[in-house]
Amino acid sequence: MANEHQSCKLNIEGCNYKLTLVPSDDQCQGHNQTRSRSQRAVTNSNSEIAEILQELKTTSERYKKLEYKLTKDMKQLGKRVLRGARKLETMIKKQQTTDTRSGVKDCPQGFIVVDNWLSCYMISTFNTSMYEAREICLALGSDLVSLETSQEHHLLSYLVRNNPTNAGMPGWWTSGTFITATKQWMWTPGSDPRPVTYRMWAPKEPNEEHALDLLCLMMLRLDNLQWHDQLCTDHYNFICEKSLA
Repeated sequence: MANEHQSCKLNIEGCNYKLTLVPSDDQCQGHNQTRSRSQRAVTNSNSEIAEILQELKTTSERYKKLEYKLTKDMKQLGKRVLRGARKLETMIKKQQTTDTRSGVKDCPQGFIVVDNWLSCYMISTFNTSMYEAREICLALGSDLVSLETSQEHHLLSYLVRNNPTNAGMPGWWTSGTFITATKQWMWTPGSDPRPVTYRMWAPKEPNEEHALDLLCLMMLRLDNLQWHDQLCTDHYNFICEKSLA
């Protein structure tokens, strides 16, 4: 403790005196205890900081692994989607355009024919109600389209998107109809209604339980051509389908 003692000089009647202030044992003990508590607090703080840093490091490593896995999965998904899109594009490019090809002779003029496909289609360039759209399709020897499979939905979506004539059109009627007696959505081409089993409804659709007059199914452009239920008297474009089976 000698190096902690404080001293001063005092002159009394020409004599110099050196005074040294020595802390008492109680003071030294209190000082040591205070310093010991401070050291423990610092040690504890350092330990907590080290734990936090370790947790941050562990969390960072975990997120890096998740990011790597997500990136890898997205790349694989992108490759599958690209392969599917290329396959569909190749199919569309093989559209039959002359009456000498198989199937064309069975389709009305202006209908789109796709190789190895059991239907041909007409995508309208004008809008009308669902009822009038059906009458037009029937007059052409066809009926409103029934999107009964994922392949057919994506085929029609591709045809709609890749025809400049369809730019700006808000939506397209199908043959989908809500049957109130059975509370069931049905494809209703001609006299052969079939339940809607494959579904491509937009989020929060359909709404027929809350609005009993929304009884007709259409594809909405603003919702990536997913399905919506609408008033059958609303005016939209439409798609006719002629079966080749």
